[in-house]
Amino acid sequence: PDWRALRSLFRELDFKRLLTALERRAPQAAGPATSVKPLAGADDVADCLQALGSASVSAMGCWPAGESIVFAAAVDPESAWVGRLDRELIQQPTWRRLVEWLGDPSRRKVGHDVKGSLRLLNAQGLRVAGFSGDTMIAAYLIEPVGGGIGLKALGSRYLDRPMLNIEDLIGARGKQITMDHVDIGLATTYACSDADVTFQLVDILRKKLNELELLPLFENIEVPLIRV
Repeated sequence: PDWRALRSLFRELDFKRLLTALERRAPQAAGPATSVKPLAGADDVADCLQALGSASVSAMGCWPAGESIVFAAAVDPESAWVGRLDRELIQQPTWRRLVEWLGDPSRRKVGHDVKGSLRLLNAQGLRVAGFSGDTMIAAYLIEPVGGGIGLKALGSRYLDRPMLNIEDLIGARGKQITMDHVDIGLATTYACSDADVTFQLVDILRKKLNELELLPLFENIEVPLIRV
């Protein structure tokens, strides 16, 4: 079937259940898959840091995984780095430079639900500086009523990009598992896709904020309040 045409029709008719079912059946039907770059060793971390260091802005996200967290970062479309972080790992020399990058206020970072990521990172003893945007907050300012500010809704709306829902990985509320119990391939694909889509949304949402004359409110009030 023509998945793209079906998705457009279901969105137009507001067939939410059918759209959800379609996305689960064809999770990559309407766009290229994110290239996964695992942070498995010293060379991977070095390559990641080189990319992060040369980027004007980086998108990142975190998810709980037992005693550790899953961390993903993207600096260009259609690819992202992903790895596990915990208190023991970040003491190793290989990872100390990543810790330094996280705490460097001159390295611009964006995320989706930055407060959630900050809570997870802080719980691992990591202090993060340099967040300059949150796509969830930007989406709310653009369309505060009925627009849908979840990353999956935004990916579908602005990028025509179907994405896995977190419930597809960890289960429904009340019976959820953490990411450390999810198939490694599925977990890394999910995390990288989220970071990639967040990165691609930054310029799109910034342009819309500017058109609506909301950019000063976003930059001068909303972003600084993320840490409150």
